[in-house]
Amino acid sequence: MTKLTIVLSVFMLTSLFCLNAQEDLELKHRHELKLNLGSSVFIAFPEVSYEYLLSEDMTVGTSVGFGFDTEDSDGYSFRATPFLRWFF
Repeated sequence: MTKLTIVLSVFMLTSLFCLNAQEDLELKHRHELKLNLGSSVFIAFPEVSYEYLLSEDMTVGTSVGFGFDTEDSDGYSFRATPFLRWFF
């Protein structure tokens, strides 16, 4: 019985700390810059993406890629893709 009480009290304390940490979370880093290494290595199409966080569940950004003339490519030498992501 005491083991169960100890386990439950530890669980409740850790969950309270996690809830406080989530409430204090603030969007400080709103700009994200990404490099798609998978497409760079495998299909010779390096791609760079920029993403701006509007809120915790919505982002807007663009992705730009430059292709090289290879047999595996899909025929594009340049691609720019704007996007809006809504996480629910």
